[in-house]
Amino acid sequence: MKTIFAHKILQMTFDQVVGQKELLNQLKKLVDEDKMPHAIFLKGQSGYGPLAIALAISSYILTPKKERENLSESKSYQKATKYIHPDLNFAFPVVKNNAKKRAETTSKDFINEWRTILSKDGYQSHSEWIISISSSTSVGDINVSECNQIISNLSLKPFESEHKVQIIWMPQYLGNNGNKLLKLIEEPPKNSIIIFVGNSIDTVLKTITSRCQIINVPRISDETLQLALEHKHQLDSEMAKKVSFLAEGNYSKAKTLLSIKEDISLDFILEWLEIARSRSALDIRNWINKFIDLGKEEQKGLLIYFLKTLREVVHIRFTGIEMSKLNNRERIIIQKNVTLNNLTIEHIGEISDVVNETYVLLQRNANPRILLFQGSLQIGKIFKKSTLATEV
Repeated sequence: MKTIFAHKILQMTFDQVVGQKELLNQLKKLVDEDKMPHAIFLKGQSGYGPLAIALAISSYILTPKKERENLSESKSYQKATKYIHPDLNFAFPVVKNNAKKRAETTSKDFINEWRTILSKDGYQSHSEWIISISSSTSVGDINVSECNQIISNLSLKPFESEHKVQIIWMPQYLGNNGNKLLKLIEEPPKNSIIIFVGNSIDTVLKTITSRCQIINVPRISDETLQLALEHKHQLDSEMAKKVSFLAEGNYSKAKTLLSIKEDISLDFILEWLEIARSRSALDIRNWINKFIDLGKEEQKGLLIYFLKTLREVVHIRFTGIEMSKLNNRERIIIQKNVTLNNLTIEHIGEISDVVNETYVLLQRNANPRILLFQGSLQIGKIFKKSTLATEV
């Protein structure tokens, strides 16, 4: 499959959100009826679109009621969808600004970079954002200065709208600094709305989440994702259906999968299994060199594809090959692959864990050569354990 996706400068309008129509309509109704909670937490994987939803609904909130019937003509709406509305504020994890001490650095120091990445895609992950602003391996955080800025933002009266909106993206990176925001969330200034956006509430202070209305952002349906891929990326229906199946309702993963070459991907990842099983350092190194020659997105796409293939192998064990969503070529390759067929479901699960960890660390900009070598050794040990179990 050739790479089709190319970034376009866009505004995050309702039409740009992939799927999630029911949730968007519920939120719009709350806004129209003046029943929007003063603090909500949109929880879901970045590829499901929680940030895209936050951006779209914020633009709607900041649009005067009389202008909501014709959003394209509203200047307020246009400003908000371009992320330059004076009553729309952002807070997100950052790293040290070169000209400042880390304790003094806030989101304002990276607002231009933030607007740029949003204008390309509202579905980026935390690691993709940090990589875009830093060459280091820092994960970034939301510091005390940022919290003070948030309090200051919402203490001011709205400039143009009836409301002020504060989006706090990835609040798990607040840590204990979030305690400074508790009074603000409990007793917010009039007409202010705080929208937290994150993939989990488990690592966010419970004193924060307990003050928010938690809204779960579900995975995108395969059918909806397929239609989006056909429309946005000009895929034919068969290819769009395959990619949507592999992406498991995650638009970010779907875009990553567009970079892989279907005719070689399955053979290539199964070659990794064989080489890892042989534990030949030379063969592992040569395979890794071929992997590194690929683009970053294609590397990630291959690992996503590998994970889905392993899960499908397990599914086949329980339901039979006829129920598989793999295409004919993939089914034939899987059926004939002795290495896979000799693995137990437990060992396939262990290999999946290794591949998943490799994918996560690759997203965080870890060294792919080290990652793949370590992963190969781990998979080799799983094969050795599997062989010993068979012999016993």
